[in-house]
Amino acid sequence: MSPVAPDVIKIILNPDFWNMLEQVIRFCKPIVDAIGNLESREANLADCMLELIRVAHVLFQIEQDDFDNVDFNNHARTIFNREFQAMNTDIHGLALFLHPLCCRLAIYQAAKGRSFAHNSLVAMGLA
Repeated sequence: MSPVAPDVIKIILNPDFWNMLEQVIRFCKPIVDAIGNLESREANLADCMLELIRVAHVLFQIEQDDFDNVDFNNHARTIFNREFQAMNTDIHGLALFLHPLCCRLAIYQAAKGRSFAHNSLVAMGLA
């Protein structure tokens, strides 16, 4: 009698399990790293958006291995992109615009281009 269920042993002994686990880790690591980078009290909204942009860049550069599940890769990228777009609000764009290093990025970002006039209206609305 083993303290581990037979189904668990069968899954762990399957070599495909370890390949899939490695693939999940490759996709989750940039997100975990971003969370670690933002855990200080000094992180602001622009820093959060910059980390999300960095994660998106890393995720879309992950190359596919021979053992990777193509559907998982596509699904993970699609879901991350959808959630990124949901978080990319006018206030987030304004935070990037106000960041001294990111003014051009906030105005010319490909996903939701926001003009100076638009950012001014958002700022006035907040004020």
